[in-house]
Amino acid sequence: NVFAGLLGNAWFLGVIVFTVITQYGLITYGGDFTKTCPMTQDEWLITTGLGALSLPVGVFMRFLPAIGTDSDVPASDDDLDSEAGVAGTAKVSSRPWYFWEWLTSA
Repeated sequence: NVFAGLLGNAWFLGVIVFTVITQYGLITYGGDFTKTCPMTQDEWLITTGLGALSLPVGVFMRFLPAIGTDSDVPASDDDLDSEAGVAGTAKVSSRPWYFWEWLTSA
């Protein structure tokens, strides 16, 4: 289990507590220095909820197939490098594929 003993780790807890206190302090008391103003309790709940939402979204994204660029397509036998004796990669395009292209191609 990856999370076993996580809450018993003093370094982990120290970093989390330091981060929370620092973020709260910078937002609430940063003023002109950080160009922020204090947030209401509802605003804190909304921003914390949106931030926590990124964790399950990240897990979901791990299950999506890895999609590279068009240039990652393996070369055909005709593209063999005669000196090295190995195949290169087909240089179709270097434009990256995007998630919505994969989604709409299904």
